[in-house]
Amino acid sequence: MPTKPTRADKGKAKAQDPPEGKLKPINPRKHALDASSLLPFQTNILRQLVPPENAAPSTGDALLIMARGLGLRTIVTTFLKIYDMPDKLVLVVNATPEEERSFEQEVGLRLKVLSYEVTDEKRERMYKDGGVFSVTSRILVVDMLKKVIPTALITGIVILHAEEVKATSQEAFIVRQYRDENKVGFLKAFSDRPETFSFGFAPLQTTLVQLKLREVLILPRFHDDVDRDLKKRQADVVEIYQPLTSNMLDIQTAILECMELTLSEIKRSNHYLDIEDLTVENALFSSFDHLVRIKLDPVWHKVGPKMRGLVHDLTYLRKLQDMLLRTNCVDFNQYLETFLSSFSTAVAGQLDRRERPAWLGTPAADTIFTVARNRVYKQNRVEAPPPSSDRDRDRRRETTVDGLEIPDDLAEADWLEALAASPKKKARIRWMPPGVEPVLEEQPKWLVLTEVLDEIERHMIQADVHPFGSNDTILVMCNSSSTCQTLGNYLSAADSDAGTGHNMLETKLQSYFYWKAHVGKMQKSLKRTPDFSKGTRRSTSSAAAGSKEQYRGHAAPSGKRRRVRGGGAAGSNGAAARSGAAAQGGKALFAAATGANPEAFEADVDKMADMCVLLQLVEDEAFDEVAFAEYFGIIENDDLVIIRPYLGDEDDRVLDELRPKYVIMFDPLPAFVRRIETYRAAHPGLAIRVYFLAYKDSVEEQKYLSEIRREKDAFVRLIEEKGTMAIPHEAEYRPEEHEEGLLRTVSSSRVGGGKSATTEPQQVIVDMREFRSTLPSLLHGARFLVKPKTLGIGDYIITPDMAVERKSIPDLIQSFTSGRLFQQCELMTAHYKEPILLIEFDEKKSFNLEVRPLVPPPRRDEPVARRSLTLPHPNSQDADLRSKLVLLTIAFPKLRLIWSSSPYQTVEIFRDLKEGRPEPDEDHAALVGNDDGDLVGGGAGAEGSTAGNPTPIEVLRQLPGVSSKNYRYLAGQVDNLEALVALGLNELQALIGNEPAKQLHGFMTTDLHYS
Repeated sequence: MPTKPTRADKGKAKAQDPPEGKLKPINPRKHALDASSLLPFQTNILRQLVPPENAAPSTGDALLIMARGLGLRTIVTTFLKIYDMPDKLVLVVNATPEEERSFEQEVGLRLKVLSYEVTDEKRERMYKDGGVFSVTSRILVVDMLKKVIPTALITGIVILHAEEVKATSQEAFIVRQYRDENKVGFLKAFSDRPETFSFGFAPLQTTLVQLKLREVLILPRFHDDVDRDLKKRQADVVEIYQPLTSNMLDIQTAILECMELTLSEIKRSNHYLDIEDLTVENALFSSFDHLVRIKLDPVWHKVGPKMRGLVHDLTYLRKLQDMLLRTNCVDFNQYLETFLSSFSTAVAGQLDRRERPAWLGTPAADTIFTVARNRVYKQNRVEAPPPSSDRDRDRRRETTVDGLEIPDDLAEADWLEALAASPKKKARIRWMPPGVEPVLEEQPKWLVLTEVLDEIERHMIQADVHPFGSNDTILVMCNSSSTCQTLGNYLSAADSDAGTGHNMLETKLQSYFYWKAHVGKMQKSLKRTPDFSKGTRRSTSSAAAGSKEQYRGHAAPSGKRRRVRGGGAAGSNGAAARSGAAAQGGKALFAAATGANPEAFEADVDKMADMCVLLQLVEDEAFDEVAFAEYFGIIENDDLVIIRPYLGDEDDRVLDELRPKYVIMFDPLPAFVRRIETYRAAHPGLAIRVYFLAYKDSVEEQKYLSEIRREKDAFVRLIEEKGTMAIPHEAEYRPEEHEEGLLRTVSSSRVGGGKSATTEPQQVIVDMREFRSTLPSLLHGARFLVKPKTLGIGDYIITPDMAVERKSIPDLIQSFTSGRLFQQCELMTAHYKEPILLIEFDEKKSFNLEVRPLVPPPRRDEPVARRSLTLPHPNSQDADLRSKLVLLTIAFPKLRLIWSSSPYQTVEIFRDLKEGRPEPDEDHAALVGNDDGDLVGGGAGAEGSTAGNPTPIEVLRQLPGVSSKNYRYLAGQVDNLEALVALGLNELQALIGNEPAKQLHGFMTTDLHYS
């Protein structure tokens, strides 16, 4: 029966087919290479990657390493657009969902994304139709092994994030299979993380060997072509270095002292780390934790709790340093108090003093906590009158927190009434604890941001016409969504309070004191429902009335330019005007009562206020659609201050879409600086002014400069290694090693029982779920024939009688806890003669079971009742891991345990176990354990196969008259337990004998009565 021609067949019919084994070359001059949107250095890179006409497709195979911000995604997108044709099959590996969406949106690339929802048959049809595919590494590995995809017909593979390619990665597995069956297809790899190639011995050469590439293209910012193209048209940059306040400078100095103390303690107590890398400058980056952990992993079982605590302290101190510059003073002080309370005597009385951070007892730590509190408020001494009675004394003691006396007689409704009142000082100070004077130090950058926005507005008024086609959109870039939220709230509060954000901090201070006073009464607050609807309703209705009057007057909202949108964390001036002070009070109560994010309550109040205004306007008879659209309609980009976090390559698309005239870098980032340079150079007709904000003599400035220097040093090292390294050869193994591996396969099929060496590769049947691990890749690299199958029993079938269940240490602990390991061992024991439990360790960690100490024994003077209630340590499950393994071997005598120090050793263990044994059958292995298949593996049962599943077999063995000698035969003669019960006495006697049959029949026919 003739089949319907595919798109690939139609495309090939129009042109002459290339010879077999060769792919049709592409002429970039005849395809969509839009050089007008690319800079000259980007076009030059594409010309090196795309092979010329009448050349082999693999001519331009190379690894491209670029500096971040120079348009790597633009180069990849343009390259894929060239090969977006039905008669080509191009695979994109290791792409993120954001990159996949970007490929489709930027240039209209017809990208086909393959996920687990697509079946094997549908994927095979899609592969044959051709095009550009984005597929995960795991799916592609299995498709290549199962011959779902025609590997020999693949036009090329594009590997993104090449810095992640290692010897044990799935990408290396893909490249190995690809080059085994396809020698002419192209292979391109891209990376913009040069720092990752700075660790280890010859990292660049190692990556090229795994990718089977011989050429590398290095493109740093200081490259002559890049520097020449970016300097032709430069943006107008205004650098503003704001000094820190004296309090912030003291806290920063104290945190650095604590970090130096922690580093010196690590150096003194551990000689396994390289001293040159342990510096405060390196500790400012999050990669420092990963570096320290990598070096400590081989000896982690020898590292005590003190050393582990010091490593954790560095992470916390770096986070504290970052919060000092990012968050407001109230939240920073509250975070410190929460951390300190976790180590207080009242909360952590059972905590060993040695487990507390060492830096907490230093004078620098005292400076951190004291100065952080002084930034929020000052406490004056107030002579409080003595309590008049015992009841007053108890109440006063109950409402005193950290020396601050909080009036407890103020109910929630009264507190809301005070917040909903006019913003006078008396109404606000009424709830303030006695003797407390608010300080509320603002972040210095906040005031700088308002001044920059005012300067931009004055500049807009002077220039009414948009020069060079630019928009008046103001783009503010931050390093996180939380910073975007804070800036949005600050700008909204600044517009409504005469250009100052003191109102926002005062509201946070009120919420902080309320939280501090009632944090111990959380359960009591949750049981009763406070009646605060009256104040909220009055505030919401008044806000709605004000918005309605403003709408009727056909006036735009006050400070419309200050309405903020962007990044999913934006607040607007109109929202702040509608919610009012009652919303702020409700937010504090919401946070204190539930412990949830107070911004969620604020968003709900804003939505309810908007809905009230909308309903009143709809019910109004004098409804005007034009005025309604003017007030509630979509705001133009020219009237927006957009606040967004840095999102990597997505920022290039944001700049192209918004085309802002003013960009404010609230947090400095070297990659975004280069993106602006590239954007300005690619758009000569657009004007742009950049405001660069940074704290002078701060950790922020030091991190910015250090990041630039680290990237430059990484590129210098790459250039030096490229000039001195040995060019990797295309062959991935030596011929003699290959032949030796093949000759180790021994066949015993000769007549007379003799053995002869064959050249057939050794086979291993691997479960589909095991391709998430690194072992299948290493087995394929060791010239094993890996066959993926969905196995019901075991992870690896290496011989017809031998099944292997592989467990890493975390998986082993989890399997013991859930009881899954017992079931797996039971199934393997019932269906295979040689069941094996393989316990595999990580090659980068110690070959040792990490046994943690138990809780110390109780003291002799401790009461007996308390001794009996002493619980083991939560981590004691690791300590009895060995005893659980002993019990497992006792329960299953046939089970064999194999210890492997790494996946590499596992490969050699499999090779030794398979020596002299026949190869497994993949079809039979897939049926073992299924309901439709044979329950006993090859040669497992001496008395035949046992139909059913293990649970009925276990029930059958517990019945009277059934023994270990007759249960297999009995199970083979009946279909199920129901059929067994229906048998008569004579039929049972014919099966298992007279006496056992009487016992079994009597048990099944006896009525059981429960009293």
